[in-house]
Amino acid sequence: MKYLVGAMLLVLSMNCFSSQKNGVGEIIRMSVYPNGDMQYRTIDVEGFDKSGVNCYQSGSTNVITMLMEDDAIGNSQYSMALAAYMSGKKVRVKVDDSKMIGSFCTLRLIQICKSDDICI
Repeated sequence: MKYLVGAMLLVLSMNCFSSQKNGVGEIIRMSVYPNGDMQYRTIDVEGFDKSGVNCYQSGSTNVITMLMEDDAIGNSQYSMALAAYMSGKKVRVKVDDSKMIGSFCTLRLIQICKSDDICI
């Protein structure tokens, strides 16, 4: 019985872990649009390997759209995304498809890369 419970916990933890994915790419579009009392902020990142992630795909096979939440963290993420977009720098992002709003995955992490070596 103890082994069965341990096996179930292992399987459940793997499912939780597999819902987040890291990737590196360039921001090619940023959007803000209202939705009732909230506003949606999205970024489209080109070059992100989407295998294993069930996020909205923005037409191209290597572009993923990520949603930032309408809170202080989302504001900070959007500011960092804007800085990367304006400077043409690549970003490292982590998306989470276990917490989706519509068909959009939520952005969990964004880092601006000074060079390609730092991004990897």
